[in-house]
Amino acid sequence: MPSFKSLPYNRYCRYKNGVNVLYNIKEDPLEQVNLIDSSKYRDIVRELDQIMIREIFESIQKANDEKLVNHGGISGEGPFGECGWKRTYPSKGAFDVRL
Repeated sequence: MPSFKSLPYNRYCRYKNGVNVLYNIKEDPLEQVNLIDSSKYRDIVRELDQIMIREIFESIQKANDEKLVNHGGISGEGPFGECGWKRTYPSKGAFDVRL
């Protein structure tokens, strides 16, 4: 069985519509033969899928690292954003409007 590292000329794509493709772009530069269902490449597909998922999660994490919640609220004090925090709403009477 070949491994991903022994075949560096693979192109693996997962499309939004659920279609997955694997091409050996050295032997098939026009990407005409989809190898995704070949048992010979099953381990490569599994390895490439794991790499892709890890890369996606790492990129999401890096993109959101700077978007931290300010735990101090507007004034910089208090438990805003901490686990278990709940917004306190005014009583119903505060919004009672009579026309």
